[in-house]
Amino acid sequence: LGGTPCGTLAVGLGAVWAPRCGAGVVGRVDEKTSAVTTIALPLADPSGSIATGIGSVWVASDAAGIVTRVDPDTRAPVAEVHLAPEPSSVVFADAALWITSARGNVVTRVNPHTNDVVEAIVVGPRPGRVVVGEGAVWVVNRGDHSVTRIDPATNKVVATISVGHGIGEGDIAVGEGSVWLSAPGTPLVRIDPRANRTAQRFTGEGGGAVAVAFGSVWVATGPGTTSRFDPRLLAALRP
Repeated sequence: LGGTPCGTLAVGLGAVWAPRCGAGVVGRVDEKTSAVTTIALPLADPSGSIATGIGSVWVASDAAGIVTRVDPDTRAPVAEVHLAPEPSSVVFADAALWITSARGNVVTRVNPHTNDVVEAIVVGPRPGRVVVGEGAVWVVNRGDHSVTRIDPATNKVVATISVGHGIGEGDIAVGEGSVWLSAPGTPLVRIDPRANRTAQRFTGEGGGAVAVAFGSVWVATGPGTTSRFDPRLLAALRP
């Protein structure tokens, strides 16, 4: 990539998209050839995430409150969505965009077909990472180390779940019947979405990045080390 990536990459539209905050660009890595090209676009929050959906790449590009829509073929901006300041993470799911903004403590729902704001939902303090799955939108609140659950059918907050100190600055993933969080010093926390509560909390070294794929939970457990866990075995362990 010619530099150090930041934030969280996105996969889609025939490529891997990886921000480089120091250079103010988003790198495009072709899935077939590994050829690298760039989009001249900064990331508003170095710890944020970008998304692909509806044939576009979506980047929270300006702390003033702008999410930029990019054409993946021309790699040029085609639209801007204006929302609450300090946008951080963007996720696309079920024909909707969900974007967190630290100032104002809101999650904004955007219609990607029209680029219009549908709803601004107040959540916990300084919302950061956001994911969609298990019938809900899940938001990590950095200000009080909690997770807010939003019902996408009503755009209403239905639960706020305490996950413990230090987790707010970490990562979140959803799948295999649970919500998973990871942060340095707390490699894994499991939320039971049926009960809206923290079901398990594992301590130890590592933590900070987590993903669910191929029937497994993947966690960054140390420098240069990624660990793979069976989610069914984890859920069977005593808290």
